[in-house]
Amino acid sequence: MKKGYKTILSGIVGSRAYNLDTEDSDIDMKGICVAPTMDFFKHGGSKDVTTVSADETYYELQKFIQMVSKGNPTALELLYLQKYTTMLWAGSMLVNMRKFFLTSNVRYTYGGYSRGQFQEAKELEELSPKYQKKVRHAFRLLIHGTQILKTGDLTVRLSDEDRVRLFSLGTMPMSELVEKYKREEEVLMSVETALPIEPDYGMIDDTVIYIRKNFERV
Repeated sequence: MKKGYKTILSGIVGSRAYNLDTEDSDIDMKGICVAPTMDFFKHGGSKDVTTVSADETYYELQKFIQMVSKGNPTALELLYLQKYTTMLWAGSMLVNMRKFFLTSNVRYTYGGYSRGQFQEAKELEELSPKYQKKVRHAFRLLIHGTQILKTGDLTVRLSDEDRVRLFSLGTMPMSELVEKYKREEEVLMSVETALPIEPDYGMIDDTVIYIRKNFERV
């Protein structure tokens, strides 16, 4: 972590958070950090993303806000974890206002990320470990996106029933998956939602300003 940066929220993400882990799964950690205000006035400015290791990444507050406001799945999931390894008051504020980031754009961000995973699976050796993982996450993103649009909420950890189904899908050849994927993708793209088109930028701006003004005083 860059000198002076303070982690305000962090937790275990990825397969272990989704209930899709295996004995070989890494422990992936992501978080949000706040840069010292003076860094924004220095040559080079603040650093948007800090990679501590291959399995540990932190987003500076401004970068995180940009991502989550656009419905980025990685960013949204960080506000909906079951438990956190770090949660300072500023991180708690973001978690408590997480619903203000949800918009109907989730239909396209989750759908886009899912299609990316599914396309990558098509290019891999069928039934290989990487193929199976890509398939699982392609369908997982459809599940999560549909849930957000339907309920205005997100349960990052999948049910045991969904876990069994996704692992089963990962063992199928692509020829058997294409139609299944199309059907579930269509559900995501057609489901009705009460979510707004844009996030509550007023609430978001007020929160970020409050954190910036008060963080270094604590």
